Amino acid sequence: MYKDRWLSKEDWRGVASFIKTSACPGTEYWAFLNAHYSFGYGYYEPSLIRRSHLLYKLPDGAYASSVVDAVLRQRLGVRDWVIVQPDWPTSVGTDTILRGLGWSATEFPGIVVYHHGICPGGPGSR
Repeated sequence: MYKDRWLSKEDWRGVASFIKTSACPGTEYWAFLNAHYSFGYGYYEPSLIRRSHLLYKLPDGAYASSVVDAVLRQRLGVRDWVIVQPDWPTSVGTDTILRGLGWSATEFPGIVVYHHGICPGGPGSR
């Protein structure tokens, strides 16, 4: 709670459950957070931490300027997922651009998970 307003809490528990039940084997998770051990999906499903990466840190050591920049410059595989806040960064059209690149979105309070496909009942936490 902040002075004169409430900020909704991200649903990391829901994201962790979705990953565990819907991710394909070998899925890597590219997120806007780097410290998933303290909060985030790694708090609820610690086995995911070893396959989690900071989305903005690029292979050449530079940092991307936006979600779209990161997605275009990372070496993402077809099974990799991108996990971001829907309003961060606030560049107009991020969702439209990612969907245009073939990504599907699954929304949770305060979080959007982009993926190319899911494996229902899949071993996402293995």
